[in-house]
Amino acid sequence: MRIFDAFRSRLRDSLALRRTLKHSFVFIIAIGIVLTPALVFAQGIDTGLTNFANDSGLGAGPGDLRILIARIIRALLGFLGLIAVGVVLYGGYLWMTAGGNSDRVEMAKQVLQNGAIGLVIILLAFSIVSFILNQLLGLGGGGGGGNNPPAPPCVNCFALGNGIVEDHYPARDQRGVPRNTGMAITFREPILVVDAATTAPAESAPLSKSFIKDAVSRGESFNSVACPSTWCGHLNADVFDLQWDPSDGTSYQPFSNFDVYTNDQRTFVFVLQRDKLLGLPDANTMHRATVHSTLTKSDGTPGFVASQTYVWSFEVSTIIDTTPPKVVDIFPWEHDVNARNSVVKVTFNEAINPISATGNTADGFTNIVITATAATNSTSVTGTFSIGNNYRTVEFISSDPCGLNSCNQKMYCLPAASTLQASAKAATLWSDDDSCGLGQDPSNNPSRACTPATESSIFDGVVDMASNSLDGSKNIEHDSVGSPVNDAEGNPLLRMPSGNGTADGPPDDNFVWSFTTNDTIVLIGPEIIDVTPAPELSESAQGVPTDAPIRARFNRELSNLTTYLDQTKNPPVPHAPVRLYQKSNESFAQYPYAFTGKQASVRHCSETGEACAYSTDCVVDTNHPNNRCEKVCSLSEASCLLNKDCKGGNLDFCGQGDASILHSGLEEVTEAGVATHNVYEPRYSSVIRDVYQNCFYPSNGPTATPGTVEKEVDEPYETVDEN
Repeated sequence: MRIFDAFRSRLRDSLALRRTLKHSFVFIIAIGIVLTPALVFAQGIDTGLTNFANDSGLGAGPGDLRILIARIIRALLGFLGLIAVGVVLYGGYLWMTAGGNSDRVEMAKQVLQNGAIGLVIILLAFSIVSFILNQLLGLGGGGGGGNNPPAPPCVNCFALGNGIVEDHYPARDQRGVPRNTGMAITFREPILVVDAATTAPAESAPLSKSFIKDAVSRGESFNSVACPSTWCGHLNADVFDLQWDPSDGTSYQPFSNFDVYTNDQRTFVFVLQRDKLLGLPDANTMHRATVHSTLTKSDGTPGFVASQTYVWSFEVSTIIDTTPPKVVDIFPWEHDVNARNSVVKVTFNEAINPISATGNTADGFTNIVITATAATNSTSVTGTFSIGNNYRTVEFISSDPCGLNSCNQKMYCLPAASTLQASAKAATLWSDDDSCGLGQDPSNNPSRACTPATESSIFDGVVDMASNSLDGSKNIEHDSVGSPVNDAEGNPLLRMPSGNGTADGPPDDNFVWSFTTNDTIVLIGPEIIDVTPAPELSESAQGVPTDAPIRARFNRELSNLTTYLDQTKNPPVPHAPVRLYQKSNESFAQYPYAFTGKQASVRHCSETGEACAYSTDCVVDTNHPNNRCEKVCSLSEASCLLNKDCKGGNLDFCGQGDASILHSGLEEVTEAGVATHNVYEPRYSSVIRDVYQNCFYPSNGPTATPGTVEKEVDEPYETVDEN
């Protein structure tokens, strides 16, 4: 009878356990059924967690808040699983040590039963939670049948500067963009533009693939005036479109109120039509620009590989920009003496409308001019003005060939032993007195320039992206008591930035400076003297953070242009000066989320040593009466304004330069949920040029092999997420 009673008791317990398991299973299935509709709609829903994570700092790096939540939930379930296993082990221990005590055996049974039930529930919960999170994050497969949806087009497969897109304005994720701003985009190669008057376009160049819609050439009628650039027209939404959201981030609609201009079919400028503005007057609005897979090069070949697109977003504020741009740096510096093969640079405090500041003198470009005086003769220097540094730096290279540079490539020189004067002109203002002949400015902006200014120019001077004319009146340095500061020759020292805060138009706001050339030509290229991250940090066990700056310091001021076209190839092949590679399977592949390299001058306050952009960043007081923002000598590393301030030899010039790789965060690698090291290589190529048109020899630098010449320098280091 006891045996029968024990069997009946165990059967009853077993039935109770099965009922408990059945109820638990039904509960889990019910949760899954309730959440299934959410999974269906989750594929198209932006939960907003990513934006919250970015704003709160939790989303730094390539991950987002959803991944963080997934890790927390899985960690908690794993911890609960350990507890359940511990409970089962405890039940077994109680049974083994019961010693025939029926009460302890019964307690052991209850513990084992509860532990088993808990473990089953936790395992089922872990499976369902993992499935749901994978679906929400877009990681779920289509099952064994292989019915996955087709892969979407590749968006931003190559980040800015690594592919066909070289630069654009507004920048990616830029905030506070004025409502009256224009846009610009620069490609590494010429893009197709087809004349709208063409009656039978070639099959390889249909009108639908023309970057400019209704394109007309220079001199033809456009907006009731003659087209003032090589091509004029409107947006072709099949190739490039801008959309904006007036409400909640889910109802984007097209914005096409731009006139489009280009002189070289590489840089396209979008100027707002007369009375049009971006965004809204009472709320910030998101805008999204897309270069579609239909982008076509001028030779008829695709601009992208396969179905790639390039997309970026920016936020437009409620303000109207009425602040004119200013000059913040020049090369050569005023009254300096330089070699003949110098470039001429002028840098502004904000993005400049590239079509107002670039062009070839042979085509009649006169918004920036350079004249040379030798003895009694004064002549205009011919050449080309180009733009770089995110549309902030304009560089001039003359058209007079004078031999080969350090890379055995053609070099161009300014007139020898001459005094040169450079002048960046302010534009005619669109004032209330209708001096433009275009009627009153509908935006009532006192800094706005006439457009089109003439039949040969959209603007007759330098303007920013909001069409504000240059504020170029010159300022000079003063000491702590307000007295002018002169150099050794008695010349007033130039103070940056330029201007008095208002746009006065030409000639008062023309920025004019002079310098001198000798008869020498520099033929030795720049060298790397330091790298960041430092090698000792890169090789440490901790690695470097994922947001670490990546740059190399050169012993020479650098050109700010970011593209070199290899003219030996047909068609010419563009090369980037700085690229980032990521190690994968014992080899390196180009990292797609690093942007075009940026070159900048190295400056610091002469008396405090603090980094500065211009002299207003440096405190002038009784303790630092002559504190100015100055450069660093290339060899002696002394503070300097002019080449003559550097005493380290014939190649000790005033100026060093940084070449940086811009990136949005390096990736962490995880194995079994644990962050591991990831290896990257920044590569600085011979495309890097100094201000004397000489290229960088990649074998020169702190880790180079002496006596070798390579195409690129590799600086490997590791990164690891610090969080």
